[in-house]
Amino acid sequence: MNKVTLALTKENVKSVFVIAKSLPTDQFTEQFEIEFTSANLIERIDLQDLSLKYYSMAGKTTRFDPVLGKNVTEVLTGEEVFDAEIKSIEKKENRLLVKCAPIPARNHFVLTIGELEIKNADITKTVNTEGDVYTYHTFDNGMVKLNYRLYTPKLVSGQKVPLVLALHGSGESGDRSDYDNNTHLVTSRLGLSFSTEEWQRGHPCYVVMPQFPSLVASYETEEYQKAYMEIIDSLSNVDSNKIYGVTLSMGSRIMYSMLANYPTYFASVILNCGNPMNALVSNVRDMPIHLIHIENDNIVLTQFSIDTFKQLIKAGNQNARLTLYPFKYVKSKNLPDAHWSWSIAMEEKEKLEWLFRQSKLNNNQGSETGLLMCFDKVGAIKETVIMDDTVYVPLKKISGPLGWEYSKEGNSILLIKGDKHISINTNSWRISQNFENNADYQLRFKEIEKDLFVEFDFVSKYLEAPVELGWQYPSKSI
Repeated sequence: MNKVTLALTKENVKSVFVIAKSLPTDQFTEQFEIEFTSANLIERIDLQDLSLKYYSMAGKTTRFDPVLGKNVTEVLTGEEVFDAEIKSIEKKENRLLVKCAPIPARNHFVLTIGELEIKNADITKTVNTEGDVYTYHTFDNGMVKLNYRLYTPKLVSGQKVPLVLALHGSGESGDRSDYDNNTHLVTSRLGLSFSTEEWQRGHPCYVVMPQFPSLVASYETEEYQKAYMEIIDSLSNVDSNKIYGVTLSMGSRIMYSMLANYPTYFASVILNCGNPMNALVSNVRDMPIHLIHIENDNIVLTQFSIDTFKQLIKAGNQNARLTLYPFKYVKSKNLPDAHWSWSIAMEEKEKLEWLFRQSKLNNNQGSETGLLMCFDKVGAIKETVIMDDTVYVPLKKISGPLGWEYSKEGNSILLIKGDKHISINTNSWRISQNFENNADYQLRFKEIEKDLFVEFDFVSKYLEAPVELGWQYPSKSI
């Protein structure tokens, strides 16, 4: 470390910009742009002169405890410290550009350059070119006050267009992000996927992104749900038959509550990693609903989406979809953990286009009988069997297209793909494999006319492929 670096002080800094990048997770970066009073001050700065740390968020956090079998609330001190990698630095005249590993935009940080410390309070502005097209608003009806961002499409006179209500997770709530009316927008693509120039050219729409003031004020609070609808209803060019919801984590829990309270308000919804709690999902037995989860989510258990899909089947909903991503996506998609299903789903255009095909005017409620089908990553379609409220798929037929060689030797079924081996003992129905998939799974199966049918999520748990359940009609597919 050199003397010039050591001598830097706050008086040498003119401005600090944070460049937020809400890109797919495998491209996500954070960048700081620091403008100094003189170019001479940064000439001798090297990468080893910098370090970056960030802190946990002080406040309450809610997660599902699988041991207790319920949600638990923990209090964080805000003093837990984590290191973030500095990837590179670049000097442009009197500006220092610092690229680092992604850090949560809502967390407090300390960027150290020699003895100079730059903190959140020193930020001049957080810049996100995608988020900048959203206008800032505050809703206040005397009972509820909340901030929200709004994207307004380019419209021709009299045109009616869809609207997307995007509800974020607990980490972006106001009491965990200084209520900045920004963090909830720029830290995921929940709303941003619908406001890109490409999407708007083919699908002009409004996007409303409220920021929950606090965790306490957000969970299943009907006054706030009414506020969201008041905001939407105030926009005169919205097509009321095409109001959509996209949510993640806590936002999904709130959406479940909204669907129970107002089952006919939305045309369709996509719910990522949600827990319905006590919401009556049977109230929406006619609505197209897409549930999405990653296997082994230990924050909101994957089983919640599976069980909710089963409830929808039992209630007669033949417009529901369920997608499960394999646990291996956590590494291959560069995700922080198995909770982040939205980072995959909101980049899959097919899912967004499916949402926008839905309308209150053209759903198949009661007009046709559909077949529940299983779709794997190569698009193969397999008819399912529903028994005891559980969905089963033919193991031999579905493993082949995914590249697994199926064979039976004595009392063992073998699945082989390259150097990976799965063995199923047909006496004990215990599973063993020679690779780590982080699965803890008791095989559920049915033998039908000598064919082995396994519970459909065997595909995402063991065959390491995304799997989807959806209804197919004679006149249209999902």
